[in-house]
Amino acid sequence: FETRCDEISEITFEDIDIIYVNGACMSIHLGDRAYVHDINYKDIRIETSKGPFIEYFIKETQYTQDNIRGKISDVSIEGVVINGDAIGRIIFEGYDSSHNISNVSIGTIKFNNRELKDISTMLGKVTYATNIKYNGKTVK
Repeated sequence: FETRCDEISEITFEDIDIIYVNGACMSIHLGDRAYVHDINYKDIRIETSKGPFIEYFIKETQYTQDNIRGKISDVSIEGVVINGDAIGRIIFEGYDSSHNISNVSIGTIKFNNRELKDISTMLGKVTYATNIKYNGKTVK
């Protein structure tokens, strides 16, 4: 939430086992002015999740101190394997057309050893978000 800087970039989360999470498995919660970009998630294994699968948002929160919002772009998610009872929602919530979420590429997702062909049923709230792709195909 506390993103009071000009830029957060070039971060890779790789080879991670998420055994249990009660919130979002992969999230970027942007409450201040930072431009968050070039973020990579690679080879993520999820067992039990009680919240959203992906949750990116740009909004004022209780921690916000900047008067302007930032934006999120150029995020890559590859090699996700989910084993469990359910898959959480995917949420992309930009602030406005200038403070938005763009260029998110999601590669293959496997759920209980089966590759998901489509993620449209997983999409929850999607606002001010463009060029969102799953396996190279635009979903939003």
